[in-house]
Amino acid sequence: MSVLFSLVGLVVGGLATVWGYRRRAYHQAISGTPTSRVLDVDEPGLVELKGEVVATGDDAGTMEAPLSGERCVAAGWEVDEWEEGGDNSSWHEIAEGYDSVPFLVDDGSAEILVRPGSNADASNWTSNISLDGLDDSVAVDGVTVDFQHLPVEHQLEPDDPTPARVEEFERRAPGIDEQTGSIFNAIDFGNAHGERKYKEGVVQPGDSVYLLGTVEPKDGDAHPDRRLRPEDAVVTPAGDDEFILSTRSEDELLSKSRYGLPAMVGGAIVVAASVLYAVGL
Repeated sequence: MSVLFSLVGLVVGGLATVWGYRRRAYHQAISGTPTSRVLDVDEPGLVELKGEVVATGDDAGTMEAPLSGERCVAAGWEVDEWEEGGDNSSWHEIAEGYDSVPFLVDDGSAEILVRPGSNADASNWTSNISLDGLDDSVAVDGVTVDFQHLPVEHQLEPDDPTPARVEEFERRAPGIDEQTGSIFNAIDFGNAHGERKYKEGVVQPGDSVYLLGTVEPKDGDAHPDRRLRPEDAVVTPAGDDEFILSTRSEDELLSKSRYGLPAMVGGAIVVAASVLYAVGL
């Protein structure tokens, strides 16, 4: 029992430390970058912008969100699975990702092109306990797409018929394992082992957004002796800089991420205490 207690402490403390570190970095990136006007963007580098989403004028100006079918310029999704384990039964995130098409952000001074790209993560190591309403965002490789809400579009038990849209989504999304249940589901009450929630949020034309990303020349060739103009620039994920696209305000984002430092410190203390407890056994 003592060994089990130490292992649980290590896992919980480790998750809290990692989550807190990410939230702290997220908070620092937002609070440490002043807001710019689009018209004043004249060189490559990290920029913070606020404005309205405008679809590009071509045929690919919007896309169909994979789980809801809504027209949008960006969609973030998360798949949570119920793991049955006696007293430790809970929802766990097993995959998350985002898809997008290029779009414009207009702040009233000018427009600038944004290309978030697409990415997904279905690795079990990065999966964690679902935080539900405390974390309505998806984050993969330094890119965070954040929403006012990340609603459940589909909730399926292992034996439920799979909707065509979910089948297509799982066929295209990399690394999501086949849904399986348990022989005890027939006599179980409440959530069934292997039950899944498919969540999705969207960014649509007309939405007010907060944007933090890296400005680069559209042609990929920076000229040190020439000022960059907004119409010749694109905001994109790049290097080690954070990229954040959110339908929340900056104040809301800072408020949501304020627990990063306490979680990181508290998690580290729990990890240290668990190690010391294990060594002293």
